[in-house]
Amino acid sequence: MPGSKLPDELAAQGHKLTEIGEGERTLPAAIIEAVLVEGSTVPIMMSHAGITPRLVECSVRCGSHRLPSTVSQGYPVQPLGRTMDIAEIDAFIAEQKSLQDLEGASPEWQDGYPGELSATWNIVDSVGIVRAQLRFRCPVHKPQFPSISLIYKGSLITRLDLVSQDECKPNPHDAAMFGLPPRVCGPHWHPWAFNRSYVETAGFGRMPYREPLPPQVRKLPQAMLWLAKNLNLSIAPDQRDFDVPPQGELFP
Repeated sequence: MPGSKLPDELAAQGHKLTEIGEGERTLPAAIIEAVLVEGSTVPIMMSHAGITPRLVECSVRCGSHRLPSTVSQGYPVQPLGRTMDIAEIDAFIAEQKSLQDLEGASPEWQDGYPGELSATWNIVDSVGIVRAQLRFRCPVHKPQFPSISLIYKGSLITRLDLVSQDECKPNPHDAAMFGLPPRVCGPHWHPWAFNRSYVETAGFGRMPYREPLPPQVRKLPQAMLWLAKNLNLSIAPDQRDFDVPPQGELFP
């Protein structure tokens, strides 16, 4: 693998690499790879961009575990959650920002995934630039259980889920280090502060650490205000009534 230091780095950590063949293919988008290191159950997601005409396939053995991996020749490999991305998101969450002024109006609910409605509200940062959005999802048959996602430059960085009290999900085994319970039932959110280390290691996409919401946060307007307070997001008085569609508009 000319120019690649990855095999040497893995070998220095005691991993055994075995080349199992090579082939050629052209890929128009980024390649994403998962590498599992010894002592961890979380794969490290690796990515390199651009068209890759030649690939070498190898296998990485960690103890008794063997993980197939595809490594490109001659291309630098970087973790998905790069340090500059993490620091940029930290700064964005810390700064004061506001919902885009729609002159007294609210975002329109539109058809989203099958059985869902969705809406998007842009966020204006401290210098007047739109780099993020709140994205709302509302199940048509269960409108009392919407969700709000904070999307920054196309990546999920926080999510709030209003769900039934009897819906329970486990937290990762090390959630206690954040003061989180091993299992969360009912409305909850996935804050950036608890998930940033996971994203830095595994890349954007999943946010497995969740925290229960206060009991007074059970409806969308309440959830928006509570989330805004925790994200340094200003919501004007005429923006605080945004809610799920009336029942009569869910089934036209």
